[in-house]
Amino acid sequence: MQAVAKEAFTEEVRRAIFNHFKLVLGDWQDLGGFESFVFAQTAAKRIFRVTHISHRSLADVEAELGFLFFLKSNDAAVSQPVMAAHGKLVEQVGEFICCQFVMADGQLVTQQDWQSPLFENWGRSIGQFHRLASQYQPIGAKRFDWRVDANLDFRSRIPATESKILELADVHLATLGDFPTNTRCVWVDSFRRPSGQFLLPQ
Repeated sequence: MQAVAKEAFTEEVRRAIFNHFKLVLGDWQDLGGFESFVFAQTAAKRIFRVTHISHRSLADVEAELGFLFFLKSNDAAVSQPVMAAHGKLVEQVGEFICCQFVMADGQLVTQQDWQSPLFENWGRSIGQFHRLASQYQPIGAKRFDWRVDANLDFRSRIPATESKILELADVHLATLGDFPTNTRCVWVDSFRRPSGQFLLPQ
């Protein structure tokens, strides 16, 4: 999470956001978060997510929720967005984009769960998401293209002296960029060894 988001999310701002949505701050457990601030209310089975505009715009989050609704309508295992106090799925309050979800069923993954059944179910779910994504036609807001994601600005974070890492990153991004972008699912194995290991340039 960017420092600007943490600095902006003061106790005063946090209370103002909860008051805006007619939520009692003390009723919600702070789950921390990675790119957003996330809160849970177990009794109501709700998740409240607060994202700074430095990470996502209102249009970005609207596009995300639209895709989630599409996935849910096709029986995918995703958390469904819910209307907030003002009859909106997503709302900007100051510098923050806010939305709520139905809490997903299940439990946190433990070390004991870290076995083949977990990976098989994980892969099955991701495969379903990809299959459905090839059929999805967004209405209104559209998610940004993966090529413009700020996370791809790795040269600002990796020293130029790490030439091998930068070279490998460029090779893999070029390979991804060459994949077809039509709706047909294509399995490309041109950079895998027969053993299944990824082939890295020498």
